[in-house]
Amino acid sequence: MENNDFNMAGMKILIVDDTPANLDIMRKVLADKGLSISVAPNGEVALKVVPLVMPDLILLDIRMPGIDGFETCKKLKSDPITKDIPVIFLSAKTDTTDVVQGFMVGGVDYITKPIFREEVLVRVKTQLQLRIKTKNLEETQSELERSNQDLQAFAFVVSHDLKAPLRNILHFGEFLQED
Repeated sequence: MENNDFNMAGMKILIVDDTPANLDIMRKVLADKGLSISVAPNGEVALKVVPLVMPDLILLDIRMPGIDGFETCKKLKSDPITKDIPVIFLSAKTDTTDVVQGFMVGGVDYITKPIFREEVLVRVKTQLQLRIKTKNLEETQSELERSNQDLQAFAFVVSHDLKAPLRNILHFGEFLQED
């Protein structure tokens, strides 16, 4: 799937930021891509919304009242239901330690504010493509596991069916030897 040909329409994104102006900017950046956009004003609300919406990607601010973005991400990654949802951090924090911490708690990318439209679009598109490819690989793996189980069951039946005539020949051979 080429980056230029990738259609994001219908994919779900959750934007988590406590500043309404930032939410509006992100909505405008992503609006014309056909994405289904949900918003949460803080980490606590995001943790309640994510299992209901099951977004394909989360854009998560770091500095928020209550649970900050790092803690929100940790909680999402510790939940088996939400652990595989990619998180891109959005922050004015540019220190290397902050960026590294974002990756350490489970983020897949880090965008610094002020944001640039094209950068956001490319990073979002890349993560959504990876998400689809990962889901496809997981489905293929499940299909292969099912096929492997079917093949093993078939091999067992064939093995059993092939052994039956050999047992008959052995018994017949023993019978002839006794005679």
